Amino acid sequence: MADTIREQIIAAIITRFEGIVKEGGYKSDLGDNIHHFRGSDFEPAELPALNIIDPRNNIGSATTIQFDNLIDIEVQIKVASGETTYKDAYDIIEDVYKAIAVDDTWGYLALDTLPVSDEIETNHGGKVISGITIKIQVQYQASKWTF
Repeated sequence: MADTIREQIIAAIITRFEGIVKEGGYKSDLGDNIHHFRGSDFEPAELPALNIIDPRNNIGSATTIQFDNLIDIEVQIKVASGETTYKDAYDIIEDVYKAIAVDDTWGYLALDTLPVSDEIETNHGGKVISGITIKIQVQYQASKWTF
């Protein structure tokens, strides 16, 4: 059975994010360690690392032949705690948005990609950056009951 449109979109996002490397004109090498629904913690040697989760597909209006869909996607980025500065975090956020901007239809699989929010996670009274979360939504259409 062929992959669903949702699966194809996630695969396209993973492929695009794998291209986030300094040699490709980005400010970080985040693309060296990309995961989808990784369930375990990252080891320090694996950082920085990016984990994509797409926990919800919001199903909107329907016609007689298709549904409108909106996937909620969380881009979870883990960085070396104590070694990452705010400037590094801003650069990583910029890299992710730059990668999305290459083609926010993911090869015409989607209608659009919308930014929702980004957040820098800190600990030790806001002095140590431990992660970044970027939330986006991807709009697409699919034939009824195929998603």
